[in-house]
Amino acid sequence: MKILIKYISDFLKADFKIISYLPVFIYTITCLSINYTFDFEHKILDNYVGTLIGLIYYFLFYSIAYFPVAIYVLTINKKTDVLKSNSFWFYSLFIMLLLAGSAFFAF
Repeated sequence: MKILIKYISDFLKADFKIISYLPVFIYTITCLSINYTFDFEHKILDNYVGTLIGLIYYFLFYSIAYFPVAIYVLTINKKTDVLKSNSFWFYSLFIMLLLAGSAFFAF
């Protein structure tokens, strides 16, 4: 356990920048608050499970949480070359599609 705490401590010392973490934290809390306040996923999206529009809605639902954070973090860390990479977009879109598909095919 002490080793794990040391790894986390070393990581935070080397990587922690308030300009990176605070906006991501605020955005994440905002997304979670909206979802749970309005019960968005269960009251709205679940009505479309099994339909093509439901797949699109779930894809957008997960993408709205992921892409702004990914773009922000890559920009802040001056890794904009990753954003120009076709593989980044392919894998990101593929993962969003898998997540949407897993919700879409929920039984």
